[in-house]
Amino acid sequence: MKPAIRTVLTALSIAVFGANANGADLAGIRAHLAEEGATAKTIEPSTVPGLLEVVLSDNTILYASEDGRYFIVGDMIDVVSKHAITRERIATLTAKDFPSLPHDLALHFGSRGSKTKLFVIADPNCPYCTRYYQKLEKMQDVEIDVLLVAILGAKSEKNAVSIYCAADPQTAYTDSVRGIEPPDNNCKAGQDRFAAVNAWLRSNPIKSTPTTIFSDGVTERGDLPPDMIAKHTQG
Repeated sequence: MKPAIRTVLTALSIAVFGANANGADLAGIRAHLAEEGATAKTIEPSTVPGLLEVVLSDNTILYASEDGRYFIVGDMIDVVSKHAITRERIATLTAKDFPSLPHDLALHFGSRGSKTKLFVIADPNCPYCTRYYQKLEKMQDVEIDVLLVAILGAKSEKNAVSIYCAADPQTAYTDSVRGIEPPDNNCKAGQDRFAAVNAWLRSNPIKSTPTTIFSDGVTERGDLPPDMIAKHTQG
């Protein structure tokens, strides 16, 4: 989607346009999106009367007035219940079947066989991923799989392949988190593993790293705080 005016949407800054989606100009909304190079997957009433939730083809969420004149891009927050409505909705939309994830392509850390399991998608050159991993490795009784991707360019790909090619990929990644770059290695096995990761990403695209998939299937983006991790890893 082309650049647009981006507004943080809260429950206190919403204009109310109507009662429901009946009579909404859905064709007009789709037409306006098409002009911006975007496609709506679904258009449904949001939690706010008169405001429509528009889910784009890449699971981005924005909001539209029923006449299609106004679009709001940003996070909706319920300041009374303290719910991050947009973020929680995206987490539901992007939920994954945890057992079917490519665990065989990932690096394995933590307590294997633990009931608490995380699948983390990380770029080896992503500073947020580094900080996040350093936080996760301090957690007790957690099984962590890290899938290395390259969304930050050629150097990320080179380092990911080199780590996959290392005699001990887990140690190579841990060293990289501590600032020790892996020795260049472009072995065929590493190339093949990285190609398989990219093949999975084509049908399971991500927007940023780190991205965490919890065993309950919920997907969250970013360097998550401990309370959000606990929300998905505790009963």
